[in-house]
Amino acid sequence: MSLDPDTSAKMDDLHLLFGAICCVAELQRFLPGSVITDKPLKLVLDRRPFI
Repeated sequence: MSLDPDTSAKMDDLHLLFGAICCVAELQRFLPGSVITDKPLKLVLDRRPFI
C-alpha cells in the first residue's frame, strides 16, 4: 500500500503481482475465514505450475 503506482517500478512487474495473488489464494485456501474476498481466488498453479 505504500507504493506509488505512478512512480514505482515494482508496480509494473507482473511476475511479482502474479506471485502475490497466488500467495493470497493459497492463504485463503489454507486459512479459511482469514482472507475474505468478494469471490474466492482461483488457484491457477494447481493447473499450470510452470507459468
